[in-house]
Amino acid sequence: MFTIAKTSQQQTFYQTNPRPLLNGKSIIVRPIKNTHALYICSEEHWNEKLTNYIQLTNMFINLGPMPSLSSSANKDVQHILNNQTDIIADTLNELHSCQAITSEQYEQMIDFQQLSVLEVNKLDFVLELSYNTEIIIQPTVTCSANEPIKKIVYFINSLLQPLIKHKIHSHSHFATGCEAIQAVENYSQQGYLQSTTCFIKIDISKIFTELPHNVILETLEKFLLRHVLDGHIDGTSITTIIRLTKLILDNQFCVHDNRLYRLNTGGATTSSLIINLFDIFLDTLLIEFSLILKQRKEIIGRSLQQLIFTWNESDEDLIYLIHESIMNNPNHSYSPKTIYVTTGNTIDYFDAQIGHRQGVLYTKVHHHINLEPEALPYVFDVTPTLTSLPRVLLRAAYLRAFLYCSTVIEFEMERMYIDCSFLNNNNSLAFINQTFIDLVAEFDYVIFEDTSIDETTYHVLRERIQQYHQTQRKHIQQQRHRRRRRHQLK
Repeated sequence: MFTIAKTSQQQTFYQTNPRPLLNGKSIIVRPIKNTHALYICSEEHWNEKLTNYIQLTNMFINLGPMPSLSSSANKDVQHILNNQTDIIADTLNELHSCQAITSEQYEQMIDFQQLSVLEVNKLDFVLELSYNTEIIIQPTVTCSANEPIKKIVYFINSLLQPLIKHKIHSHSHFATGCEAIQAVENYSQQGYLQSTTCFIKIDISKIFTELPHNVILETLEKFLLRHVLDGHIDGTSITTIIRLTKLILDNQFCVHDNRLYRLNTGGATTSSLIINLFDIFLDTLLIEFSLILKQRKEIIGRSLQQLIFTWNESDEDLIYLIHESIMNNPNHSYSPKTIYVTTGNTIDYFDAQIGHRQGVLYTKVHHHINLEPEALPYVFDVTPTLTSLPRVLLRAAYLRAFLYCSTVIEFEMERMYIDCSFLNNNNSLAFINQTFIDLVAEFDYVIFEDTSIDETTYHVLRERIQQYHQTQRKHIQQQRHRRRRRHQLK
């Protein structure tokens, strides 16, 4: 049905033109998100997967066939958009007339009326690895430049983003595996890690397709009332924010395979606003659960739908707590229908593996063993160009090894894994060794022939690299903030 192209040789073979056949059929080549592997299947198999996804989820409403959007004279598309733009314009006019939005805000959001052609967002599907490393498909929506609600999305997101960063991401937020490792190391140093401690991971990813829009709005309103004491953010009232957010959720239209769809539940996580709305829902859902864990001196951290925490009590107590505070909490108008729970002495969180042996903590890099080391290692936030790929990626993989591996033994094992991966992808051992030598030289350590390092040296280097990493993260966050501001001002 499908195959995985892991090495560069395999990927080159399947990406040649004309492309080879798979079991005598034309093929589809798709990247697997957050990996350096490709998914190869027949067109028939791919189309069947998409059809099943759309039919089995309640996420999309099929509004019927659409002609190609390539022509600017597409009357059917313009007719559908005109119906929606009337609603959008009427809402903005009303808000402006009652001074709920300023004239400047109104002009920015209503400027779609000056466009000669309006467009619909593009729906596509990406492949990614699920919580149990199964390859699954997920929807992705690409925002069109002339989409009528685009400026409203930017406006609402610019109001919510600082509040979310301050109220949600400033505590119990592990955006990366590295942050989770640092939290667990502090937990261990404070003497809380025991020989009987369990690491727990909860995945609530189904909410992306199942969460009703009315629940998103209700949760947003409660969140704003709880944290915005004067009822306004930068002069915009909570009532206006809710109304514009509802306008956005009601007008999530997209085109795929010449058919028009409307998102009925959930939303595509390629939208920063949708991600922020989900973040607000999950934070509200987990408030009581998080408070109980913190009272028990456990650590808890989350990045969107993935939650990890420590546990030092019975399995029965854990099941009861999850059921009563998350799955069946009377204070919530909606609870997730399905969650996935993983428990044990070892847990994987993004690309980190965290565990203990009789209460002694160890951390290292987590690999998808079905893909690596044949495929090159995937390092988050590293997007090298094709010409710089080997050196940039190899350097990033070594840096991650220093950050994640708690001992020199774990580090040397990871380094062997990295070296094997790059050897499998046509890189010489001399190039690999020289890249490592150049890297440690950046942190004032000189290597000549023997590239191995001892435990003491390793921890000195690790501390220096941790300090470098913290400085780099601050710089990246500042860059992202400036990019968001530029987007919002367009």
